[in-house]
Amino acid sequence: MWLSKRALETLSQNIRRIVDGESVDLLDNREGPLSILRNDIQTLVRMKQEQADALRHDKERLKDSLSDISHQLKTPLTSMMVMADLLETAPPEKHAELVRNLQTGLTRTQWLTDALLKMAKLDADAVAFNVRKADAREIVARALEPLNILLEMKGQDVRTAGEAELTCDVRWTAEALGNVIKNASEHSPAGKPILIACGENPIAAWISVTDSGEGLKPGQIARLFRRFQGDGTAGYGIGLPLAQTILRGQNGDIEVDGSGLPPHVAELTDEEYSGATFTLKLYR
Repeated sequence: MWLSKRALETLSQNIRRIVDGESVDLLDNREGPLSILRNDIQTLVRMKQEQADALRHDKERLKDSLSDISHQLKTPLTSMMVMADLLETAPPEKHAELVRNLQTGLTRTQWLTDALLKMAKLDADAVAFNVRKADAREIVARALEPLNILLEMKGQDVRTAGEAELTCDVRWTAEALGNVIKNASEHSPAGKPILIACGENPIAAWISVTDSGEGLKPGQIARLFRRFQGDGTAGYGIGLPLAQTILRGQNGDIEVDGSGLPPHVAELTDEEYSGATFTLKLYR
């Protein structure tokens, strides 16, 4: 095999230019060992550039996430600091109200912190899903357990319909479902019911949550799963994105119907609901 000194020097110069950050096209359609070498180097350069672009994108996303997290935590903490200061000078009859507000703020901040930590673990691919077959009723029961007090305080009755067996990580799927139920509670008037239905077909097994609110417009639906945005009416805008990330990590997704019961839910109940329906799907 014979390679000309000039061709090797040219290749060496081009490699140095690439190392210095210049864009150089090394692709060569001719035959021969030097052309193969040039094409292999070009492939390596492209792979390294794609890795660098991905790393830069991750850093930008991390920067944005840290900024959002800082803002989300700062708001309730500032509010609680103000209330703590007011306790020193407020009349005795106001103390109970301020303490209740502080307890509410602490509870919401704890939930937000936990949700952010879970989201960070999922983003870092640090979650190993423990997948098994489970009855939908087990997942619903786990999801409702931490929400029973909230639902009782608002006088909201949870009604169920349908049957299904899902193949999933029960703990994480219950976490996702709990966030969707919490969202339904926040958007339903006090005393109004929430419907949880489930079913399966050859494509997927699913659990849906329908609230008794005013429904959602297309513009609101488009923002639901953007972190720290939500639909602009309640919450921090982290619960639904977290739920979606959990489902997508298990080959699933969440679909939203803005108002009324979609066909796959309507066939399971005689009741009428005008609110939004969130369907958690796990594909087979």
